[in-house]
Amino acid sequence: VMFNSTNAYSRQRAGVTRALAEVEYFGFDDELAEKVKSSLDYRWKGHIPSECSLIQDKALGANIQKDIVLHFHGAQICDEILFSGCPSNCIAMAAFALKTNIVANYSYIYRKGELGMECYLLAKGDALHLDDDNVVVNELPAGDMFGEMAVITHQETHYREEDVFALTYCELETLTLTDFDKICKAFPVLEANAKVLMEIMRQDHDNHREQWDRFRDELSTEFDKVKNAHHENVIKIPSPGGHGDHGDEHGHGDEHGHDDEHHEPQMPYIPDWVFTHKDYMAAREKLEKSVFDGTWIKGGGGGGHGDGHGDFHVESAPHPPAAAH
Repeated sequence: VMFNSTNAYSRQRAGVTRALAEVEYFGFDDELAEKVKSSLDYRWKGHIPSECSLIQDKALGANIQKDIVLHFHGAQICDEILFSGCPSNCIAMAAFALKTNIVANYSYIYRKGELGMECYLLAKGDALHLDDDNVVVNELPAGDMFGEMAVITHQETHYREEDVFALTYCELETLTLTDFDKICKAFPVLEANAKVLMEIMRQDHDNHREQWDRFRDELSTEFDKVKNAHHENVIKIPSPGGHGDHGDEHGHGDEHGHDDEHHEPQMPYIPDWVFTHKDYMAAREKLEKSVFDGTWIKGGGGGGHGDGHGDFHVESAPHPPAAAH
């Protein structure tokens, strides 16, 4: 671990030195030179999760690598509607696929009308959703996924429906359409989610964000029913705590000021066995069927509760053509 950390530090330092020399050698104008230097300074001072050498260290073993990548992004991905009902290995595969992009302040992340080929998790920074008159529609919260219509509509061409602007330096974790398709092939439940979300949007476009929330809530309810109906043995190994044995049972918090407020959101425990239980599979199949035959939307009243969660997810999409069922 120490060897990998030292190598990563040395490579990053050498890369920054070379980049600054190239800026000088090629005679970049002042504005471009400042952009390059500011970006390098950000990467130098910050810790970029996707560049963590431990993620790629196969000597640690697949299980520990999975825990590391879930530590960085598991909680955020797990919280996204698109990944509802997905097992931990699916969440981990998505987390492994994320690549960090830094967008400079006062720059567009993407523009309306651009071809969408990826979605983003806003890890750090302040980003804004702008309308056609450059008026702020809403501010995107850190940890939120946006631009997801580019992957949800992965079998169709999607063009961005709005402008998204970086007010400060933004650290974006990017999931490409190519990687999304690979995950769908490994975990068909993710592609099933995308199809369900598209069908919900087709049937109730104006309220589709709220309806997506409702679908996730009902799926979670069925999940909890199965989980709570069957006893699960969980072995808990006592922990000596964090630093100096002053932490709690999870090693969080101590007398030296290392409290929980400095920790990233933690990946929740997912009892993966529930996903393959016959009762859950039957409940999910019934729920999906009711979406596609139209009874689910009708039974829910078609939304009509205002903007709701949609304020935080910026993309919308035109009505897709009706699918044959």
